[in-house]
Amino acid sequence: MYEPIAAVAATTAPQMVDGTGALRILSDSGEALTTSFETIAAGVYLYAPRIIIAVLILVLGWVIGAFLERAVREVIRSLKMDRALSNVGVDELVSHAGMQLNSGSFIGGLIKWFIIAVFLVAAVNVLGLTELNAFLNVIVLSFLPNIIISALVLMIAAVLSDVTQRLVYFSAKGTGVKSAHLLGLIAKWAIWIFALLVVMNQLRIGAEFAQILFTGIVFMVALAGGLAFGLGGRDWAAGVLGRVSDELDGRK
Repeated sequence: MYEPIAAVAATTAPQMVDGTGALRILSDSGEALTTSFETIAAGVYLYAPRIIIAVLILVLGWVIGAFLERAVREVIRSLKMDRALSNVGVDELVSHAGMQLNSGSFIGGLIKWFIIAVFLVAAVNVLGLTELNAFLNVIVLSFLPNIIISALVLMIAAVLSDVTQRLVYFSAKGTGVKSAHLLGLIAKWAIWIFALLVVMNQLRIGAEFAQILFTGIVFMVALAGGLAFGLGGRDWAAGVLGRVSDELDGRK
């Protein structure tokens, strides 16, 4: 009689243990999930103000960038830089690429995205993303300003070269110089070469080569001017020296 009872007790004991273990596992899992959700909720609660501030910073940067883009576009349009660039054939190069020349939109867009990038750096700094912040600092503070400055240098060179060419041409033509057109072209391309050298140095494209090339161009211009004066103005210089010598002899 006692043997079947002992056997039943022996078989039901492991089942009771297994049921208790399962309940304990479920209880532990529930506590772990609850703790995880509480941690996430606490993190969101603490991080939400940073996210809101970062979004506000980005919106402010977008508004300021859009305003500056419109202002720069109107200023460049009033200066008629597109016409100056068309005079040197930039419009043809742009048309070959399937685009239309609009220097105001180009410069304005660069400035707009630069402003947005600056505010993006501030937003990332608020969020505490250190590595991304360092990467954006390298791009925004080192690369984009150089591109904007280079573009502005080219725009100024386009206007200045066109004005200088006309000024030299009409001045030389008014004095009866036959090579007035050539002098105008020389003045124009001298400004363009100088501007390109500045851009190369600004973008760190062959900086040493640009400096050597600039030194060579200055030396070439000085040598050409000296030879031109030495060969073409030799008779004039001899006449001036002769008159000075005669005056000195007369005083004696």
